[in-house]
Amino acid sequence: MAVNLASKYASRVDDRFKLGSLTQVGVNNDYDWAGVKTVKVYSIPTVALSDYARVGTARYGTPSELQDSVQEMALSKDRAFTFTIDKGNEQEQMGAKEAGKALRRQIDEVVLPEVDAYRIAKMIAKNGGSAATGVTAENAYAMFLAATEALSENRVPIHGRVAFVTPAFYKYIKLDDSFMLGSDVGQKALMKGQVGEVDGVPIVVVPYSYFPANVSFVLTHKSACVAPQKLEDYITHKNPPGINGTLVEGRVIYDAFVLNSKIGAIYTHYTSGTICAAPTVTYVGSTTDTITLASSTGSATIKYTLDGTDPRDSATAVTYSLALDTSGWDAGTYTVRAYAGKSSNIDSVVTTKEVAVSAA
Repeated sequence: MAVNLASKYASRVDDRFKLGSLTQVGVNNDYDWAGVKTVKVYSIPTVALSDYARVGTARYGTPSELQDSVQEMALSKDRAFTFTIDKGNEQEQMGAKEAGKALRRQIDEVVLPEVDAYRIAKMIAKNGGSAATGVTAENAYAMFLAATEALSENRVPIHGRVAFVTPAFYKYIKLDDSFMLGSDVGQKALMKGQVGEVDGVPIVVVPYSYFPANVSFVLTHKSACVAPQKLEDYITHKNPPGINGTLVEGRVIYDAFVLNSKIGAIYTHYTSGTICAAPTVTYVGSTTDTITLASSTGSATIKYTLDGTDPRDSATAVTYSLALDTSGWDAGTYTVRAYAGKSSNIDSVVTTKEVAVSAA
């Protein structure tokens, strides 16, 4: 790109619009990555209630060891940028490229949008398809109510929910005759980018470019997505070797992880597309000693794990091709988790099944 020199430059730069971080209100940083790259989080299940027996030696039921699963969260995004501002160019452009302002512009227009889009993509990828229906001015509010209903069914607290919506969905819900946005009168935008509330849920309008294709909105609870920014290092060097001027460098290490125990706190609404059918897990131990995985979506690819980790982002995930022969496995309980995906479809939710394999 050329450097434009002129006899006079205006002191005001024609900056592009910037939004700041839009997703910060919908994520958390509850875990400490100081000094480490990977954090392991344990998920502890519960056990079912049973009737108390007033006779016998097992009056509370038959005890079983409380299991657990481990989710490894390893930071993967290590990003950087650099640019120079020649002193002669800066002077002849009347300081229009002043280093501090140029750095701020880089953060606002490049770094923060990338982080926001990455966080939203991770939320959507982890929870699978929640719904796929076209949104209109007649059904927008009903679609939003379906999302809040799904979170409530998963016992997600109302306080802390946030909806990231496309400009089109915001327009449709404003035009929906069945609902008038209650925040239009006297609502204070307490969060960056918030334009109001729907039934107490803050609404944040996000550019289309931040969303994957065909996504209309994402409803989440801020406890679901852990979004660490381990390193944000921005430096300006005055007259470094070989440069008469300023060298600007920046580095940011970040990532986003949806906690396995809180996947149900995210709901994604697609405007179109077909959601893959979740796989079925069938174990036949008395005759053939096999585990079979199947999805009713034709030509779908199934990925699975046997250690309880999420197959969508686990290092132990395997692509299913043939029935699993368990005849040589050690006796014990295996947690089979699987999902179905197809290039033209939306990924399914994850199926989880405990399989008790007997000794050979």
